[in-house]
Amino acid sequence: MIALPAFHVTTLRVVQTRLPHGLAEDLTLYRMFYKQTYGAEVSEADLMREILRAFIEGDETFRQFKRVARGCNRSKRLRQANLMPNASSKDSAVHDVAAPPGAP
Repeated sequence: MIALPAFHVTTLRVVQTRLPHGLAEDLTLYRMFYKQTYGAEVSEADLMREILRAFIEGDETFRQFKRVARGCNRSKRLRQANLMPNASSKDSAVHDVAAPPGAP
Protein backbone atom coordinates (compact mmCIF):
# COMPACT_ATOMS: atom_id res chain seq x y z
CA MET A 1 0.00 0.00 0.00
CA ILE A 2 1.17 3.54 -0.73
CA ALA A 3 2.34 5.51 2.33
CA LEU A 4 0.57 8.70 1.26
CA PRO A 5 -3.21 8.69 1.86
CA ALA A 6 -5.64 9.82 -0.83
CA PHE A 7 -6.10 13.58 -1.11
CA HIS A 8 -7.89 15.93 -3.47
CA VAL A 9 -7.38 19.45 -2.16
CA THR A 10 -6.32 22.61 -3.95
CA THR A 11 -3.08 24.38 -3.12
CA LEU A 12 -3.54 27.28 -0.70
CA ARG A 13 -0.08 28.86 -0.89
CA VAL A 14 2.36 28.99 -3.76
CA VAL A 15 5.96 28.02 -2.99
CA GLN A 16 8.61 27.94 -5.69
CA THR A 17 11.60 25.64 -5.49
CA ARG A 18 14.14 23.93 -7.71
CA LEU A 19 14.49 20.17 -7.61
CA PRO A 20 17.58 18.22 -8.59
CA HIS A 21 17.01 16.02 -11.63
CA GLY A 22 16.78 12.75 -9.65
CA LEU A 23 14.25 14.16 -7.20
CA ALA A 24 12.15 15.59 -10.05
CA GLU A 25 12.14 12.15 -11.69
CA ASP A 26 11.07 10.55 -8.40
CA LEU A 27 8.25 13.06 -8.06
CA THR A 28 7.02 12.17 -11.55
CA LEU A 29 7.21 8.47 -10.73
CA TYR A 30 5.37 9.02 -7.44
CA ARG A 31 2.58 10.82 -9.31
CA MET A 32 2.28 7.78 -11.57
CA PHE A 33 2.27 5.50 -8.50
CA TYR A 34 -0.45 7.62 -6.88
CA LYS A 35 -2.58 7.49 -10.03
CA GLN A 36 -2.12 3.72 -10.30
CA THR A 37 -3.07 3.29 -6.63
CA TYR A 38 -6.02 5.70 -6.37
CA GLY A 39 -7.04 6.19 -10.00
CA ALA A 40 -6.80 9.98 -9.68
CA GLU A 41 -4.51 12.51 -11.31
CA VAL A 42 -2.86 14.95 -8.91
CA SER A 43 -0.69 17.97 -9.59
CA GLU A 44 2.96 18.03 -8.61
CA ALA A 45 2.18 20.95 -6.28
CA ASP A 46 -0.54 19.01 -4.45
CA LEU A 47 1.66 15.93 -4.26
CA MET A 48 4.61 17.90 -2.84
CA ARG A 49 2.31 19.59 -0.32
CA GLU A 50 0.99 16.25 0.93
CA ILE A 51 4.46 14.71 1.07
CA LEU A 52 5.68 17.70 3.10
CA ARG A 53 2.61 17.52 5.39
CA ALA A 54 3.14 13.78 5.97
CA PHE A 55 6.84 14.33 6.66
CA ILE A 56 6.22 17.11 9.18
CA GLU A 57 3.40 15.22 10.91
CA GLY A 58 5.67 12.16 11.19
CA ASP A 59 8.52 14.07 12.85
CA GLU A 60 8.03 13.48 16.60
CA THR A 61 10.83 15.86 17.59
CA PHE A 62 9.26 18.65 15.54
CA ARG A 63 5.82 17.93 17.07
CA GLN A 64 7.38 18.31 20.54
CA PHE A 65 9.02 21.58 19.49
CA LYS A 66 5.72 22.79 18.01
CA ARG A 67 3.82 22.08 21.26
CA VAL A 68 6.41 24.04 23.26
CA ALA A 69 6.44 26.89 20.74
CA ARG A 70 2.65 27.09 20.69
CA GLY A 71 2.58 26.99 24.48
CA CYS A 72 5.05 29.87 24.67
CA ASN A 73 3.04 31.82 22.09
CA ARG A 74 -0.21 31.09 23.97
CA SER A 75 1.25 32.38 27.24
CA LYS A 76 2.49 35.51 25.47
CA ARG A 77 -0.94 36.12 23.88
CA LEU A 78 -2.67 35.65 27.24
CA ARG A 79 -0.30 38.12 28.90
CA GLN A 80 -0.86 40.62 26.09
CA ALA A 81 -4.61 40.29 26.55
CA ASN A 82 -4.18 40.69 30.35
CA LEU A 83 -5.67 37.24 30.90
CA MET A 84 -2.56 35.87 32.56
CA PRO A 85 -0.24 37.67 34.97
CA ASN A 86 3.20 38.52 33.69
CA ALA A 87 5.65 36.39 35.67
CA SER A 88 8.26 39.14 35.49
CA SER A 89 6.08 41.75 37.20
CA LYS A 90 6.59 42.40 40.94
CA ASP A 91 2.94 41.72 41.80
CA SER A 92 2.30 38.90 39.39
CA ALA A 93 0.12 37.11 41.93
CA VAL A 94 -2.22 40.13 42.25
CA HIS A 95 -5.12 40.36 39.82
CA ASP A 96 -7.39 43.36 39.36
CA VAL A 97 -10.89 42.24 40.19
CA ALA A 98 -13.93 44.51 40.20
CA ALA A 99 -15.28 45.03 43.72
CA PRO A 100 -18.81 43.76 44.35
CA PRO A 101 -21.56 46.42 44.55
CA GLY A 102 -21.61 48.13 47.95
CA ALA A 103 -18.02 47.21 48.82
CA PRO A 104 -15.78 49.99 50.21
